[in-house]
Amino acid sequence: MMGEPTDDVKRCQAPVVEPRPPPCRSILPATTVVVRANGGPASGLFDATFLGYGSVPLRGGACMVPKASPGTRRPRRPVASSPATPTPGSARGHPDVAARSTSDGALVVRTTPSASRQLAERGPLVFWRDGVDGLRQGLACVVETCKNPECTCRDALIHAIEIDEFTVTVEAADHDTALRTTRAGMTDPPTGRTVARLNIDSGEVVPDPKRPDDALVAWIREEADGELLDLLQRRWLRGKNRDPEEMETDIGPEDWAPGEKLIYGLAFPNDRDDLFAIDDRLLLACEFFCVDPTCDCGEVEILFEEYEPCPMRKRPRTVAWVQVRIADGKGVVEPETPADRDVASRLWVAYRVRHRVVDRLTERQRRMQDVGRVLLARLHATGPPPATPAPLVGRNDPCPCGSGKKFKRCHGE
Repeated sequence: MMGEPTDDVKRCQAPVVEPRPPPCRSILPATTVVVRANGGPASGLFDATFLGYGSVPLRGGACMVPKASPGTRRPRRPVASSPATPTPGSARGHPDVAARSTSDGALVVRTTPSASRQLAERGPLVFWRDGVDGLRQGLACVVETCKNPECTCRDALIHAIEIDEFTVTVEAADHDTALRTTRAGMTDPPTGRTVARLNIDSGEVVPDPKRPDDALVAWIREEADGELLDLLQRRWLRGKNRDPEEMETDIGPEDWAPGEKLIYGLAFPNDRDDLFAIDDRLLLACEFFCVDPTCDCGEVEILFEEYEPCPMRKRPRTVAWVQVRIADGKGVVEPETPADRDVASRLWVAYRVRHRVVDRLTERQRRMQDVGRVLLARLHATGPPPATPAPLVGRNDPCPCGSGKKFKRCHGE
């Protein structure tokens, strides 16, 4: 049965954002191209204006722990890392994809027009849909992310070209925006191409004003679901030589106690911020899991709060809680105030549109139970933390209950 979240669990703080470094520079010099998504030679630089530097930054770290006091930031501790493994791509009906390397270091994906999408940890991404002429229409993309480890930008540059079912392979050099294709048949290839900026946290897609292609940009926007955003997060991390599977196990009693739910972003600090834009407001989703492997409650609590880049200045405001059954993905929405009811309902709808709820929460629950085994084993080995003695109260001191009376006239009688 779903219970009311405690006040301790509700105190989830948004990340602190450090000042943003100068605009990031691009990856590698361009190589010879056969098809280039932007229709021209590579500049070797991110377009700082196009990428929107100077706007509100959307990334500063993992969501803070439930017990953290307002306006504080938890320091990063040493972590125990698990091996990084590619995530299979079978959940949406598309095949497991691994880009094959050629002798010159390029990455090749063999097309599967019957699939809905072909996602790989490296190399080109391919999306498919039915075309107006009865043939399968495809969108081949190269993803460019910043490699500067000091830069906090959260943008990926998507270079995309249109393909069709006669396209046999899509090839791209790693970290390059050039795309090569091979075809079967004598028909003319499609000519559509575009470049767009995609925010990895919010899923916002902004076309390059110099090269807009409304139809292809709209297609990219449709594909920007949680699965794609999580894949781009892993690519973003690897580009900065960081482990996407980094797991935090040094979680102390000030962060978690048995019987409490633990926030996913604390256990996995490289998780991306799951941001939603509703009526010009940016809101953050934080997921709380039971980490006890022996517990069969099967519930997750999702907190939606207003995104605050600097919680040291202003504490984020809670908008709603949603209690979700993992087995069927059904949730009970609990708005913080009656005025939040409409926004809370729309947030829950947006969350379900972005994510395959059952698959996402089932996998994350499994990972959180792995963290729980470590925490519970350590707790059993060391014993519970010593109890903190209650402070002594003088007879003439104010009563701790807050009544305003002296202790001797209240609870001291």
